[in-house]
Formats: sequence, C-alpha cells, structure tokens
Amino acid sequence: MRCFFCIFLKSFSYLQRKNTKPKGVSDYKKKRFNMSLIKCPECGKEISDKAVACPQCGFPIGNNMDNTSISTEEVVVAESFPVFPTVINVGKQVVNWTMDAAVECFYEEEYNSVKYLKSGKGNIYVYTNGICIDLLYSKLLLSFDQIIDMRYSSYEKIISEKKSKSVLGRAAVGGVLFGPAGAVVGGLSGLGSTEITKKKLKTEAIAIEFWDVYTHTRQIVAVEVPFVNQGNRLIDRVMSDKQERKSNTTTGNNYICNIIDDNGQLDESKVIEALKVVGVQNLAQELQKAKNCGYGEAESTIKRIGQKNNVDASSFQSAGCLPSLLLVTFAGLCSLFFVL
Repeated sequence: MRCFFCIFLKSFSYLQRKNTKPKGVSDYKKKRFNMSLIKCPECGKEISDKAVACPQCGFPIGNNMDNTSISTEEVVVAESFPVFPTVINVGKQVVNWTMDAAVECFYEEEYNSVKYLKSGKGNIYVYTNGICIDLLYSKLLLSFDQIIDMRYSSYEKIISEKKSKSVLGRAAVGGVLFGPAGAVVGGLSGLGSTEITKKKLKTEAIAIEFWDVYTHTRQIVAVEVPFVNQGNRLIDRVMSDKQERKSNTTTGNNYICNIIDDNGQLDESKVIEALKVVGVQNLAQELQKAKNCGYGEAESTIKRIGQKNNVDASSFQSAGCLPSLLLVTFAGLCSLFFVL
C-alpha cells in the first residue's frame, strides 16, 4: 500500500511540472535565460543583448540597451573640443644642449589611426611652443595647448586605456586605438593586412594624447623610440615646458591652421584669416592634412575660396619663403664670386 502511494505522488508531481513548463524548447530557454536578440548599431547584425561587444565589428553593447533606440552618443564619452586660435605658432626648434629636446623615433602607420602621418623613421623635436614629429615623408606639429598627456607605455596598455576612455570618439567605440573599428576586441585580431602579435602588444612606445585640429577630435599617436631613457627625458622636458610656457608664441614660423569647424567642414572665414598669415603654400599643406587630399586640390580649394571672398590668394606669399629665396640668391652670388 505504501509503495502504491509513493508511485501516485511521483506521477502527480511529474504531470504538474509538465503542465507548467513553457511549450517549445526555445520559449523555455528564453524564460530560463531571459535572452533576446538585438541589432548591433554599428553593423546591423543580430546579437544577444547579453553580449559585452558585437562579435562581428566589436561595438560595445550595454547590459540594458534598448533595441528600439540605440544611440552612439550614449556610448562615447561626451567631451567638447577646446577653442583654439585659427593660426597656432609652434615657434622654433629648441637647441638640444641638455640632450632632452630631440629623440630618434619610428612611426608605423598601420598601428595608428592618424591618417596624415606616413610610416618611417624620423625624430621628435621640442619647439618653443610645442613639439614636432618629423618623419621621412610627413610631419606633425603640436602646440603645448593641444597636448593633453605624453607618456611611455606599451601598445597593449594604450589599447586598454582607449577602451575605458573612448578618447578617439566614434572610431574608438569598438575599443580600438589602431586601425578600423572593432579590430582588437577580446583578443588579437587582424588590422587590414597587419596582424598585431603578442610581441607587438608588449612593445613600448611614446603615447602622445592630443586635441587634433584637423579632425576636431581627441586623438592619440604612438611613436616608438629606440631607448627608453631618451624617451623619458624627452617626455619630462615636454611636460615641464608645457607647464612653464603654455601660451602662443610670436617667434618662429611653424604654423598649425585650425580651419575646420565642429562638423568637419571648411570654415571659409578661417581659411581667409589663415591665408593672410601663413600664405598659400603653408595653408595648402595644412589643408592636405585636414581634408586628406593632394596638394594641387588643396591649393585650388584655397584659391577658389579666395576668389569667392574677393581675396587674391596668390598675393599672399607663404611665411618663410622670401627669406629662403634671398638666402639662396645670396649663396648663388657668393659661389659665382669665388668662381670668378
């Protein structure tokens, strides 16, 4: 009698569980794990709302993001771009008497997101109002006001910091410092034709965080130096000079032109203002960086804007061109005198 009663209780409890269980395996899993699919705001692929980042493109996904309204502005750290003058004078190069105002460097384009710098060897020089990354085929001037931070770090640490700060704006939402968005998420992934290896991630470089007047974003550039001690001395010198002389200077003629508005478009009034100070040649070189175009196209754009505003662009000689022309002429006359 007791065995019959036990069998009856087990059968009753089994039927009760069967009736309360959701119909269909998928419904049961959804109730059990409370999962749902959402569309990635970056690539549009369907992913789990529990995912930390999209497995396709690397876009970070919050734990409580709504499928119907996902805004990139909610992910990116909101920062306003500082106000800079239209023309910034970085000054002239500092004499390297104390062996801390210049250092050899090597820049790799495929590991950085700055498009207007080309891969190659070069030097980092300290100027009276900033620094200059002078490479074989390109150059970047940064004033002290633009420089946010400068430190020695590994590629791995720099990428990790970019994940937490999102300082690269829209391009860094996927947690990437180098290359296309989402290239480094949760492991080692390819960057176009380049593979970031574990050895490369451990490589140390000077990380320069700065306000980019050509894109109106907060950027970072990583430049390798052969000797750590030289790199540290240069960093200490730059940060010290930044605190002591954080102001625009009138000496020298190495200019940065802030001619882009917050929407990434050319500000014609600033173009005319910069043209009158730096001339066509220097302004065209600055426009090349801002619009990622060739020199001929940049020069034509400046002349077109000048004509539109009744300004003859060709009448403004680039700063530094006349002294150079006089020097070349003087050298030619001297050589002719000695030959005679």
